[in-house]
Amino acid sequence: MPLIELQAVEKSYKMGTQTLHVLKGVSLAINQGDYVAIVGPSGSGKSTLMHILGCLDIPAPGRYVLAGQDVSKLKEARLAPIRRQHIGFVFQSFNLLGTLNAQENVALPLLYQGVNGRRQRERAKDALSLVGLGDRLHHRPNQLSGGQQQRVAIARAIVADPPVILADEPTGNLDSQSGQDLLQIFSGLNQAGRTLVVITHDAEVARHAKRVIEIRDGRIVGDREVSHA
Repeated sequence: MPLIELQAVEKSYKMGTQTLHVLKGVSLAINQGDYVAIVGPSGSGKSTLMHILGCLDIPAPGRYVLAGQDVSKLKEARLAPIRRQHIGFVFQSFNLLGTLNAQENVALPLLYQGVNGRRQRERAKDALSLVGLGDRLHHRPNQLSGGQQQRVAIARAIVADPPVILADEPTGNLDSQSGQDLLQIFSGLNQAGRTLVVITHDAEVARHAKRVIEIRDGRIVGDREVSHA
């Protein structure tokens, strides 16, 4: 059974008297341990697809099965705990809290899950060490470079050990070297068995994935394996 499965997913939005059809019958399956890049130009529908994959929105019509559970018609009250349990998010803008240090930012998902304080700190420290920031535990975001802030965001995404890491344009605010460093971290996470789905318009980012799904005008127009030989 795929970890992620979309079946004939559509999404439309009303704009005055007009209806904007953003996704048009999207079907795809992603297995445990896969590393997928979803690529497409601006306006292709990839951001809307990301919101559905992240349980931030629901298809209408269509079906979304995540880790064996049909989440297609669930209300927000039921989607929120599913997001916390199954998905770790990495955003272009980092989304760190400026009043918290790196360890505290990373521990937030564990706080929401009711993990006790000592265990939160231990797991957050382990996650930061995994991304090379074991010596930056007590630094706040404004004391870190952009690349370091994104590493904190990755540590936060993985600290609760969700089955899926969903990254939206993760290198968009980084310089070239920091972007390459981040992609190496992603490759290491995938080699350790984590499932990654990266939304990007950057061909260099997509090149590091194992599989590239291309979306254009709301439809999947390509799905290919990537050779790293």
